[in-house]
Amino acid sequence: MSTLKTWTEGHVLHIRLNRPEVKNAFDERLIAELTDAFLSIRAPAPARVVCLSGEGAAFCAGGDLDWMRRAATWTRDENHADALALFRMLLAVRECPKPVLAAVRGFALGGGSGLAAACDRVIAEEGTQFGFTEVRLGIIPGTISPFVVEKIGLTNARDLFTSGRKFPASKAFQIGLVTDVVPAGTLDAAVGEALKDYLLAAPQAMLQAKGLAFEIADDLLRKPLKTLGPKVAALIASKRTDAEAQAGFEAFFAKKPAPWTQEPK
Repeated sequence: MSTLKTWTEGHVLHIRLNRPEVKNAFDERLIAELTDAFLSIRAPAPARVVCLSGEGAAFCAGGDLDWMRRAATWTRDENHADALALFRMLLAVRECPKPVLAAVRGFALGGGSGLAAACDRVIAEEGTQFGFTEVRLGIIPGTISPFVVEKIGLTNARDLFTSGRKFPASKAFQIGLVTDVVPAGTLDAAVGEALKDYLLAAPQAMLQAKGLAFEIADDLLRKPLKTLGPKVAALIASKRTDAEAQAGFEAFFAKKPAPWTQEPK
């Protein structure tokens, strides 16, 4: 049986972790299948947004105990290869050309919090527990750290990485790991409403906007802000004159729905 459930509903591609018996914890197979699922997503595909969730009562409780027990017996080289596989999985999620919305309930611990950090938007239900609990096992959150620090910043990472304490969805929201917190029992409805946001966006513009966010963030680390004017001006000038933008302008001024907001046939 696959460790994932995948299906398409309208313009939404759903990917659901499917190991509820272990709270959707990672092992080698889930890591490989999730990597393949995200690497197979291409920009021209009909789905415009990806919804990532966990089967059952938890999003992802981190590393599977049997997997970690096996890793304790592996050589340094074997552990290196295994950690790289997890990193590549998270990178595939982060660099997915489509926006990735995570629906999180129950637990998102260790690698589960890292997986949430790799997503573009995270909606968490009240009562969800997050945490970078690796130090309490005598290890460190090494593989997930680039994705997490990018989201929560150095100050929060120094605290949470070293204490290993669990924290609620409200704290995850405060530090930027989570974008929305919703009352218990309302997660599915909240996710459904959030997905509608993406269906109002022009498909190509949305893909370009995601890439732009990463590109400009990288530029700001390396270049003075004042030098970026010509680059961003050229980007928007090119976009304003393409066919998708022209259709959007025409619909806006005519006070009619944009063509991409129509339901798929």
